[in-house]
Amino acid sequence: MLFRSFMPIYGRSLGMSATAIGLVVSAFAISIIVIRLALPLFVRRIGETQTLTWAMFIACAAFCLFPLFENPWALAAVSFFLGVGCGVGQPLSMTLVYNASPKGREGEAAGMRITVNQVAHFAIPLAFGALGSLVGYAAVFLTNAGFLFAGGMISRRLLRRAG
Repeated sequence: MLFRSFMPIYGRSLGMSATAIGLVVSAFAISIIVIRLALPLFVRRIGETQTLTWAMFIACAAFCLFPLFENPWALAAVSFFLGVGCGVGQPLSMTLVYNASPKGREGEAAGMRITVNQVAHFAIPLAFGALGSLVGYAAVFLTNAGFLFAGGMISRRLLRRAG
């Protein structure tokens, strides 16, 4: 969500053409397709929560790499890497919400997840747009990486308690 909003702005600030920006964004989309095809293998091997936890760390690492590159090909590679991390979020979070909801209330739980997601689609680009305007684009990527890292650490802690 943040990536699709900010990559065109970031690419433009680097002087990239629309074609180059499209290449970078396309690499992200392609990796989401690839990872979702492979997702059942990961879930069978390490489980839903563990897969989602690793995905948060992968996305965190990718967001940390973005400010280091200006070349469209390098940014496309980082974008592909980010898609690997982000591509598992939506399907696994829906599965986990469904599995964790009380019997007979799965629809309500899914509805709440979708509502929170839609609010985030509105609020996060605004908040990070303000942050990017004040302190630069690197701060946007690194702040998002920090949130993903924190989420991954919380998930790891919960996995340890459960296991």
